[in-house]
Amino acid sequence: QAQAQAQAQAQVPGGGTAHAASPLDVSQAELRVEDMVRSLEEFVGVAMGRGASDRRAPVAAGAEWVWEDASLRYSGRSNILEHVMMSVRAIPDLRTDIIEVAREGPASLAVDLCCSGTQATMYLPHWPIRKFVSWRLRSVVTFDSQLHITRKHVRLLLEEKLGLQPQMLEGLSNCARALASTPSGCRVLQRAIEEPGAGDCGCLVEQLRGHVWEAAASPHANHVLQKLIANVHPARVRFVAEEFRGRAAAAARHRVRGRVIERLLEHAPAEHLGDLVEELLDACSDLCHHAFGNFVVQRLLEHGTAKQRHRLAACLAADAARMAKSKIGSSVLRCALVHCAGEDRARLAGALEADPSRAEELNRHLFGGFVMREVRRLRRNGALPDGAPGGAIGGA
Repeated sequence: QAQAQAQAQAQVPGGGTAHAASPLDVSQAELRVEDMVRSLEEFVGVAMGRGASDRRAPVAAGAEWVWEDASLRYSGRSNILEHVMMSVRAIPDLRTDIIEVAREGPASLAVDLCCSGTQATMYLPHWPIRKFVSWRLRSVVTFDSQLHITRKHVRLLLEEKLGLQPQMLEGLSNCARALASTPSGCRVLQRAIEEPGAGDCGCLVEQLRGHVWEAAASPHANHVLQKLIANVHPARVRFVAEEFRGRAAAAARHRVRGRVIERLLEHAPAEHLGDLVEELLDACSDLCHHAFGNFVVQRLLEHGTAKQRHRLAACLAADAARMAKSKIGSSVLRCALVHCAGEDRARLAGALEADPSRAEELNRHLFGGFVMREVRRLRRNGALPDGAPGGAIGGA
């Protein structure tokens, strides 16, 4: 089957011009772009002008409407037309303009739409009430041989050149929890959080209040939490740390939740993390050897207070020689040697070098060799005194 090579132009509502690929040599199975655009325009006209119940609406009996961002799905012609009718009733001034069209497949189009209006009564969760807003959407529309729409797959677009209107931010916050749980929706929220001029995006996380434990384990929502922690004023996301209370060590051991703990340690002020850090320090001896927990310990060494680093160094020095021989433990030790205070570095080095035969063994070890190399580097740079004393570190 030949691929589309030429470009054709099709007039679209709103005065714009849609640029679409036009086939040079197509089989009967491949629909013409112009015909698909005409069918789409007919549906938009029926929905916006004559009412969605109009029998002329070119929608197949078994059609499916999918909004990827919020995992919303409408199946069957009657349900789809009812959804469109309810949307028009809720947003009396609703306007839908086709901005750009391109062939997506033999019987499908990729369509950029602009939907605008003022929602008078709540129906669409992402649309604020009594505030005019304009959304940019990307839709993939599939047709059957009769040019009836069989599937419409929609997702929100946030483009830098369009900016993020305050009304958009309010709309996204209305359905942030649903958006955060989907691949496309979580990307939309992250983009909104990073948008220049978006102001305080703390409202986006309000729907996650009380649901942090579940969201932190989600392969999608955890990214939204991380982005909020890194970009929103700490006071607005303080509840994130509070909802880990009593479960911080368990979260640190979790493949996904541990990343949220890492962002908290990097960005939240120490006074917001007191209870959380205490739980991590109490579980230090286990977390230092854990496949995921060790990363949390390393973030605490990098961003914790001097007192917290001192307590971690005490835990590490008690088992330094054994830790140096493990891939995970050696990484934690090297991090401690870099970020701890001079006295704690000296005690860690002393614990590693107290037994000359063991120190020589560590020098030749696959992982221990990297730790001992860090000790020698620190000593050359004057960060360790010659012949640093051995022994354990004192208490907190």
